Parts: sequence; structure tokens; C-alpha cells
Amino acid sequence: MLPPPDDYAELVLDVVATVPEGRVTSYGAVAAAVREVTGRGSARVVGRVMAHYGSEVCWWRVVTASGALAERVAAEQRARLRAEDVPFVGDPPRVDMKRAAWQPRPPQM
Repeated sequence: MLPPPDDYAELVLDVVATVPEGRVTSYGAVAAAVREVTGRGSARVVGRVMAHYGSEVCWWRVVTASGALAERVAAEQRARLRAEDVPFVGDPPRVDMKRAAWQPRPPQM
């Protein structure tokens, strides 16, 4: 059993919860938004938060900056994004970040 998320993790989850249906954001964009408030964090830290607590929010809307999906849940993530009409390109498929990327705002404290 995981301990409850700390304040940083809560801010990450708050930002991810604002990603609109049919759009995606990157781990780095989430980190940048949270860093404006906390002064710390990185895409890797956001990835760890999402791995532990992401089920509380729309985790499937967070991808790498290149549009790659999370390896361990790629099939489910792809299915959820396709259900929201998120555009993909290439083989292996990646989210078309030019068309689907959404820039989060810093969370309110």
C-alpha cells in the first residue's frame, strides 16, 4: 500500500486532471507548470508520480514530449486516446503532438 501523495504529487495530479478530453500533455509540460509554483520537479518525477498515483486522474492523457505512450500501459492508453479521437502518426504509433498537445497552466495553491 502506497502512502498518500505528498503536496508535490497532489499538484501534479491537479494539473493532469485539467487536461481536456481529446488532448494530451507531456510529462515535461506538467513538470514545468508545477515547477512554476514549487520551484522543483522534472519530467521523470512527474512520471513517478503518475506511476504511483495516476489512476486518480486521466493518466492516459500524459505522454512523452515526442508523443510516445507509456510502455507498460501502451495498449490501454492507445485505446483510451483513440476513443477520444486523439490523432496518431507513425509506426509505432505516437500521438500527433502538433495537433493534440495541450499546455497546462500552473496549479493554484
